[in-house]
Amino acid sequence: LLDSLINTVDNPYIYKLELYHAATGNRFLVGDPGVASTPYLTTAPGDEKAVLTLSLNVPWINTEYVIYRYNDLSATWDSAGVSTMLVYTDTGLVNEQEYCYYIKTVGEYMKTGLPDNIINFSQQVCLTPFDNEAPCVPELQVSSNCDSLYNQLVWTLENQECYEDVAGYYVYSLAENEGEVSLLATINDRDIMQYRHGPLEVVAGCYEVSAFDLNGNESEHSMRICVDSCNYYEIPNVFTPNNDGANDILRAKTTGLVEKVDFKLFNRTGILVYQTSDPRLNWNGTYKGKLVGPGVYFYQCDVYENRIGGLQQFHLSGFIHVITEKGASPTIIEY
Repeated sequence: LLDSLINTVDNPYIYKLELYHAATGNRFLVGDPGVASTPYLTTAPGDEKAVLTLSLNVPWINTEYVIYRYNDLSATWDSAGVSTMLVYTDTGLVNEQEYCYYIKTVGEYMKTGLPDNIINFSQQVCLTPFDNEAPCVPELQVSSNCDSLYNQLVWTLENQECYEDVAGYYVYSLAENEGEVSLLATINDRDIMQYRHGPLEVVAGCYEVSAFDLNGNESEHSMRICVDSCNYYEIPNVFTPNNDGANDILRAKTTGLVEKVDFKLFNRTGILVYQTSDPRLNWNGTYKGKLVGPGVYFYQCDVYENRIGGLQQFHLSGFIHVITEKGASPTIIEY
């Protein structure tokens, strides 16, 4: 039986053969007929490769699949490989060049007396490989420089093959560890695998990095790496409120992460001479409207700082040397 004038390129076909007992007045189906489909080949282009997938439904067991690829130079179909699986990847191809395939199936019934060496052929399918695959995901590390207020990002790639597919990197950032990152920088050089973010008012933040190739394929983002704020809050230990225009106001060195403080300043007899919640302190050296006397004052300070995990508190204590003489130098004094 020859089934002709059918479209085997776009559609697979399923067949079954039924046998009937045809005696007069006693017609019935003999046995349970098997169903067999034509092998149907679909393809998917990749980066220098073709992924071939065979679909079929047959009552026998296929033992191997022979993949044939058309050779333009010899105008013949050459065997490109043999597989026992329904999916086969043909690698080492040239992007933007057309390749054509078909697959031969070889099978047999497992029951004695039934046919063996059953051969079928799929339709012929052509495709053109192109770079539609993203590079490998970079592995990111982040460290903070608290003195200079910047974060240093460094990343690596898995292997040389990953590196060869990369054209550059996208650097993403986020102020907190929740929400979507935004693009911070684009690096159009695969050899540059680091980025310095700063100087910053706040070093706390989260980062992700991805790689992209020349065709614009972007990898998945790296694992998100978060760095917390440095505990940067410094209270001067020398203060000269002598109206000479220098160091006349006691001010703390702080960052925008400090939301508030509980600062208390005591004289040597234990009297509270100044209290504030202002992170900058901004004390003019007076107590009840009058300038305090020179000497050493003791402070206690609770600092409330916004960090990745929320508002956190740390405690400081120390001494402040108040100098009221004109021309006094605000030299740091060690206690």
